[in-house]
Amino acid sequence: MPPFQLVADYQPTGDQPQAIIELVDGLEKGLKHQTLLGATGTGKSLGFHDSILVIKKSAEGSSSQVMPIGELIDNLMGCPGVVLDHDGDTEILYTDGSYYTQAFDPATCQVVIYPIRSFVRHQTPATMYRVKTACGRSATLTGDHNLWVLRDGNLQLIRTAEARTSDYVPIPGSLPIPELSVNKVGQGFHNNNSGALLEMIEVVTLDESPQVSWIPIESVEPITYTHPHVYDFCVPGVENFLAGEGGGFFVHNTFTIAQVVEKVQKPTLVMAHNKTLAAQLYAEFKDFFPKNAVEYFVSYYDYYQPEAYVPRHDLYIEKESDINEEIERLRLSATAALMTRRDVLIVASVSCIYGLGSPVAWSQAMLTLKVGQTIRRDLILRHLVEIYYDRNDMDLKRGTFRVRGDTLEVMLAWRETAYRITMFGDDIERLTEFDPLTGELIDDYETVDIFPARYYVTDEDKKRKAILDIEKELEEQLSTFRSEGKILEAQRIEQRTRYDIEMLREVGVVSGIENYSRHLDQRAAGTPPWVLLDYFPEDFLMVLDESHMTLPQIRGMSGGDRARKSTLIDYGFRLPSAADNRPLNFEEFEKRTGQLIYTSATPGPYEAAHAQRVVQQVIRPTGIVDPAIIIKPVEGQVDDLLKEVTIRIKRGERVLVTTLTKRMAEDLAEYFTEMGIRVHYLHSEIETIQRIEILRDLRLGVYDVVIGINLLREGLDLPEVSLVAILDADKEGFLRSDQALIQTIGRAARHIDGQVIMYANRVTDSMKRAIDETDRRRAIQVAYNIEHNITPASIVKQIRDLTDRIKAQATTEKESTKAAPVQARPGDLSIKELDTMVRELEKAMKNAAKNLEFEKAAALRDQMVELKRTMALKSDNPDVALVGMFDTEN
Repeated sequence: MPPFQLVADYQPTGDQPQAIIELVDGLEKGLKHQTLLGATGTGKSLGFHDSILVIKKSAEGSSSQVMPIGELIDNLMGCPGVVLDHDGDTEILYTDGSYYTQAFDPATCQVVIYPIRSFVRHQTPATMYRVKTACGRSATLTGDHNLWVLRDGNLQLIRTAEARTSDYVPIPGSLPIPELSVNKVGQGFHNNNSGALLEMIEVVTLDESPQVSWIPIESVEPITYTHPHVYDFCVPGVENFLAGEGGGFFVHNTFTIAQVVEKVQKPTLVMAHNKTLAAQLYAEFKDFFPKNAVEYFVSYYDYYQPEAYVPRHDLYIEKESDINEEIERLRLSATAALMTRRDVLIVASVSCIYGLGSPVAWSQAMLTLKVGQTIRRDLILRHLVEIYYDRNDMDLKRGTFRVRGDTLEVMLAWRETAYRITMFGDDIERLTEFDPLTGELIDDYETVDIFPARYYVTDEDKKRKAILDIEKELEEQLSTFRSEGKILEAQRIEQRTRYDIEMLREVGVVSGIENYSRHLDQRAAGTPPWVLLDYFPEDFLMVLDESHMTLPQIRGMSGGDRARKSTLIDYGFRLPSAADNRPLNFEEFEKRTGQLIYTSATPGPYEAAHAQRVVQQVIRPTGIVDPAIIIKPVEGQVDDLLKEVTIRIKRGERVLVTTLTKRMAEDLAEYFTEMGIRVHYLHSEIETIQRIEILRDLRLGVYDVVIGINLLREGLDLPEVSLVAILDADKEGFLRSDQALIQTIGRAARHIDGQVIMYANRVTDSMKRAIDETDRRRAIQVAYNIEHNITPASIVKQIRDLTDRIKAQATTEKESTKAAPVQARPGDLSIKELDTMVRELEKAMKNAAKNLEFEKAAALRDQMVELKRTMALKSDNPDVALVGMFDTEN
């Protein structure tokens, strides 16, 4: 197996190098807990005015155009109805496959036309460079952008900042004219980093391919670049495109933890607190480690409604779920990788602390085949059936096998390819991997390991013992219920359990089999379940991303599950052993962790208490420093705040105000309205969609001020906000803790003139810690900017109308493109109309989850919950609306 090998087009910058050195040193010294304080991001793109060639393909034909890349992408992203994906500050617009550009193929050193997968726009980094060639062409590039050059007779990929005047760059002899004709379409393959091995892309060749010339670089100089954005194309297959002035040349397209992983060479688990963040991290690590096993492990439910019982209304809610087969494949792939290699990095959500089958039983059930091995074919087939592979001689798909004479073909449950086992009598002659779609042979193997298609694997002896244990527990529970006079509960548990036992005995599986996992695993009562962490070796590395959010989530999972299971057990829906099918509690989680790195800008109390080393990384690539903090007396705070707000309004800026109570937020908003200020309050009684609308309107200028209680919960990213005012800052408590204050202060760190005013008559310990930490970071950032001659630039970010996108889900696709979004308030609709909307939203949510659009799915889910609450208020049976409101990790 290969070691971890990091592949990146750039080197650590700012305070990253020192952070990497310190973290690696801590791991080598055996430190169990380390904290990475803060993080920075980088971007690689072109300047606004750099010309690019883009070809538009339509039913009428194809045409090409040369225009500034910034103008093209801004126009496309600004079109009505356009939906952008976001990755941090990066905005991505995926194309419909009709856009192409001229590219340089390093494999053939020829010019070809490749499709543009997406248009990308992100924030301008600290330093930009102007690259000029001897023939007069030039381009504005970021320092970590990449170029193909001919250096010392070899074709190399280098960073812009590393370019030399002795390097030669490939340049086409001429640009195509607008009447460009396209005569040939071929197929190419490239790694798409989505879990599939390869993706087929369309490649177009020109009638007359321009001749490539190699021209020396004349100069590479840092320049002053004032535009807020830089721009890029994603060109799968070659990852470069023609860009620049005077005809242009070819440029290339996109780390502290990745560097650490490469240096320590340990299996690594990266935990994130939601699926969306996990998906982003997975894509980034796949790019960094293309030759290693980077895996994705999150909940495989597109929709999950757990089993529950509401005694007050005698309402039983049956378990209902939709499993995403692609995510199930990725989960199996993750555990299979852990069993067979060490260069494994798994990005997981909190799903990794929920129960799986025993890693020992799962690995022992593995079928190992070797060339030259003597084994009867019937034994192989029987073993495959025992580990849950189905025979299908017509359609070979995941988790199935087929037999053709002396040839057996098996498609693994976690792969997109299949194995062909060629036998002569009882001897295995050959083991090959092939593509089941095309039949293409991929590789030959001496040994093949086939892991079970499911996690819960039990041999016949264990299954018989488990059934006996279940029957014994049933008799004990029946005796308990009857002695307490609970006849209904006794009848209920007997009927349900005997049916499950019969299914286990005859079929081997049953719906809700996880509730019997303690017996199937032969575990003692009260012992924790097997989880993903148990599949890792003892020396693994764990990274908790945004640890101040992830750790509390881990703590809370066990309690919620226990409360729901207790009710089911008490009322005869489940045996007491079902309680042992649960997530780990926090103490159990701690015992299973290896060396940990916590990453957070505001580490929580746990990290602070346990971290044996704190490594900082606080430099922002935009040069913006943490905001200045001013303390003013509480007396006259409202009038003083009104004066400060007026100053910001005249400058076209926005203000956030935090209060301690809902009443004060509403009263202050009413007073400001009377004084002519466009203001709105924001607190927990405001519906989810309305909260999003208020924040959107703040950015648009409908409001100049938003007043709230705990603005942290909104995850605010508002570049227009230049002032954050904290009223009654000296009132110690959760909302005025040092962690909360630091996060609130950060809401002004997106604006170049960001400022925070704390109204307080004394400086509390929390205030002092928050101010000291902010001043410390600010001093480091200012010094770095001065040393490197960086001029800070405010972040400029497009305003997205998420509310219209959500409302549009309640109509058909056709209506959503032609008609205005539905504006009726939920409270004005009938129960029947609300039920229809809920069903439509549920369908849209499942489709979004299937496409791995978890942010969109979560927003749709939130609206479903709001509608169901409205239904509950209108319904005679309020618990009707409870169905679907029990949720787990998302």
